[in-house]
Amino acid sequence: MSLPIPEAKLPMPRIADQSTVADLQGFSKDVLLQNMQNVRSSSAYLRRSFLTLYTMYVALFCLGLVTAVVAIVRGFVAQSVPEAVGAVAIAGLSASSFFALFLTQPLESLERNTIYSAWLTAVTNTYWTQLMYLDDPHTVARDLTRTTDELLGSLSLLADHHSKATGKAVDSAAAPK
Repeated sequence: MSLPIPEAKLPMPRIADQSTVADLQGFSKDVLLQNMQNVRSSSAYLRRSFLTLYTMYVALFCLGLVTAVVAIVRGFVAQSVPEAVGAVAIAGLSASSFFALFLTQPLESLERNTIYSAWLTAVTNTYWTQLMYLDDPHTVARDLTRTTDELLGSLSLLADHHSKATGKAVDSAAAPK
């Protein structure tokens, strides 16, 4: 489904050649269409990621619950002490896995990745939109550098937040500047 793009009242570049202006308008339209497509695909990706992770958590929860129940039942019907000890050990492992995964950090990675994906989409869309407005041939090199530096700064900040949240050390000195 393609949404119509309203005519933009943007300032035209200071170029006398009408075909160049038409080419730039076409490029701007293509960038906006790509941004809209990126937002849609990012949203679909986030929904698929959420559903996949949610399904995996439910499956893991069910498996842990079944394992714990089987271990408890096995412990009650054990014919010997070693069987009972084994059943208690399995039940203890199931319980500790359950507490570690579901009670201490429930779905934290999914929540975090959703936020970062939305941030990344916003940063890149902002970058491409800013590029569409660069129209002064005397300052375009400086404006491109500034816009790219802002993008890299935002991406670096995103990487730093993500690494702190996940506990992974990232050498920010090695990141491109």
